[in-house]
Amino acid sequence: MVVFRFFILINLFFAFIKADEFGYYYENEKFLIAIPMFECEGDIHCTNGGYFGVNKRNAKSLEILSKPTPIKNSVNERLMGYKFKNSNYIYEIYGDIMSGGKIYLNVFKQGKTIFKSDDLQQIEQEEFISKLKEIDSGLPASFEKFYKRLQNKYKYENYQ
Repeated sequence: MVVFRFFILINLFFAFIKADEFGYYYENEKFLIAIPMFECEGDIHCTNGGYFGVNKRNAKSLEILSKPTPIKNSVNERLMGYKFKNSNYIYEIYGDIMSGGKIYLNVFKQGKTIFKSDDLQQIEQEEFISKLKEIDSGLPASFEKFYKRLQNKYKYENYQ
């Protein structure tokens, strides 16, 4: 019985460590995209996030290290998504975030929609890295470096 309780405590400990981190994933014939989110209260509000996209045809990647701007419903302030900005582009994760419903990635250039994804999925980091290896053997190292920078980007800013 003591071993069983210890096992449950260890599992709960690791569940809480991962609870403040999750990610979205999208893939089609042209792109492979990961949007890791950190410092999250459940999956409701995240204060740190980023965008890592790869063009599958030429293996070029785009990295955005940015504090996500929450998108809220104007009527009841319900969280509907997050926005990342990069130059003239805005990347939005938008949908039914709070209830686990469908979530989409929209990309805008100077206010015009240039891309709208199908439903985004959650994915384990290891699975994403194996998909990167299929495109180019150097991409996993780039993603790992991006991921570590993103993980620590705003860590100390919240304590000031």
